[in-house]
Amino acid sequence: MDYTDVAITVLTVFTSAGFLKFLDTRLKAKAAKSKYDRKNSDGSLYRADLKSRVLKLESLLDMTMEDKDELMGKILILTGTVEALKVKVEYLTKENNSLKSINANFSKRNFNN
Repeated sequence: MDYTDVAITVLTVFTSAGFLKFLDTRLKAKAAKSKYDRKNSDGSLYRADLKSRVLKLESLLDMTMEDKDELMGKILILTGTVEALKVKVEYLTKENNSLKSINANFSKRNFNN
């Protein structure tokens, strides 16, 4: 047997449709396995878990920010109310002191008569 016969046989086998289909199927199978391994690896499962945790924490953070803003508004309202009440107490204290002095003067006149 001559080397040219062997070369032609090898060339025929490697260029045949069946062999090319075999190589194509083998490549597709490797790609599918690689994709499956990447999708189901511990890293991707861990990453998916982290993504869900981050989404949950972001929603909780948004809720607390809204609550904080609401409470801040209530604090401002209460601060204004407290200031108004301080003014009223100050006014009523002065009014009470003036009435006490008027009452004391009135009592002194009644005892003297």
